[in-house]
Amino acid sequence: MSYQIVYDSKDIKMTKKREKRKQKPLSLAILVILLIGVLRTSSWDDALWKYMIPGDANVTKSAFQNLTERLQNGDPLSDAIYVFCDTVIQGAALE
Repeated sequence: MSYQIVYDSKDIKMTKKREKRKQKPLSLAILVILLIGVLRTSSWDDALWKYMIPGDANVTKSAFQNLTERLQNGDPLSDAIYVFCDTVIQGAALE
C-alpha cells in the first residue's frame, strides 16, 4: 500500500526574507561610532564624562580600574561588579 501527495505549485506562496533587519544593527553601530567621534572632538566630552561618572570621580575611576583588573585576573563578573559597587558606595560616605 503506497500513497503519493501532489501539491499544486500555484497555491504555494514563497516569502522573501527582508534584508532590512540586518541593516538596522549596522546603521545603529555606525551612528553610535559617529556620535562618540563627535563628542570626543567637541568640548562636550568633559561635561559628558562628569555627568556619567557617579559620586566622587576619583573613587569611581579607581573602582573601575579595580573592576577591570579583577576581570583580567579571572574573577567572576558578579564578584567584580559587587566589589565595584561596594567601593563606589563606601567612597560616597553615605550616612
